[in-house]
Amino acid sequence: MELRNNEEYEIKPLNLLAFPRDFSPICELSGEKAKVQLITPYGTMFYASDLAAEQAWQGIIKKIAHLLPPLMQPAPIVGTSEERAKRSNHLLAGKRQLIEFCQSEASVLLSVHKYQLVIPAAIQALKFCRELDGDRSMSTIEPYLQLAQAFLGLHEFNKAEQYVAQAHWIVLNTPDCTDRLKYRLYILSGRAKAARGDFNEAKVQFASAIYFASRAFGAEAIFTSFGYFRIGDVFLAQGQAEIALDFYDKVVDIWYKYLTALYSAVQAKKFMVVTSSATNNDLQVATDDIEKLTEEQLSEGKAQLQQILEHRRRLLGESHITVGESRYTLGLFDYFLLNKPQDAEVAILSALHSYEVAYGVNHPSTKHVMDVMTLLLGS
Repeated sequence: MELRNNEEYEIKPLNLLAFPRDFSPICELSGEKAKVQLITPYGTMFYASDLAAEQAWQGIIKKIAHLLPPLMQPAPIVGTSEERAKRSNHLLAGKRQLIEFCQSEASVLLSVHKYQLVIPAAIQALKFCRELDGDRSMSTIEPYLQLAQAFLGLHEFNKAEQYVAQAHWIVLNTPDCTDRLKYRLYILSGRAKAARGDFNEAKVQFASAIYFASRAFGAEAIFTSFGYFRIGDVFLAQGQAEIALDFYDKVVDIWYKYLTALYSAVQAKKFMVVTSSATNNDLQVATDDIEKLTEEQLSEGKAQLQQILEHRRRLLGESHITVGESRYTLGLFDYFLLNKPQDAEVAILSALHSYEVAYGVNHPSTKHVMDVMTLLLGS
């Protein structure tokens, strides 16, 4: 069937009579019996429902449909052995690139909480990982974890735990699995346990996540702070607010150190430029030691800091200095990481009032907040 010129794709019911008796189309996402076909200018795919087909198109297929046909067909067997090897290597490289692209798209979609659209992107990556490396290969761990995270976001906890279990089995049987992947596994496992109310087991999983994050990135790394936040949430759910606040303090402290280091690096860069005392390499080195964050990490970090602010306001009161510290940290976040100077100004101005009341105008901490406020007003 051909599409009209103004159509990118079409979803139509399947006519099973058009297929051979020994062929039963299955859904690209669920593996269930397919009922509809997604028709594109580059090929046709099968899905269990109109909704599944639409989600697949919007999630990933519209961006890769033109790349799929040559990757889905076996390499021609004609030509010399050298030519065949070259074509085979080119095909493998194309699939590796597509895996990386699909995982990157899934990560971006996770950062904006479009969980339904994450699923087709992660499944597409998983298919190629299985094809190239095997069903139990280490490369399949990341797609499994992305799927687990998506289903956690959709509150489909059974499916989330199934994907976590798949990843867990591979991790246990892969001696050279990285600490970074182990961290991701245990943080998602803990979230699944906490969502079910199994708080004691969730704490064990989050403690393991903190351990592996510390090994991979350092005890004061942003990654590690995510584990502290999650375990704090569990203690809060158990009614142990004091312990929860201790963990939240650790999260804010890590972000504060990160953001003030970024502020210092920015100031150092400005000084180098003004005095003409730096080469391009010097300017790069000024921020090279700062941990690089993805869109997903920025989204999660901002949400966690905002939740900590609300917990502190509720548990300690609006006038408590830790409320001011939270606002100040959020202001630094908005300014240096999100490029939102107006939001940053509102947060830091409110924080400055808290610091002045708690410490006085001449305290070093208050003066530091004033310096950042001056930077904001002059930008």
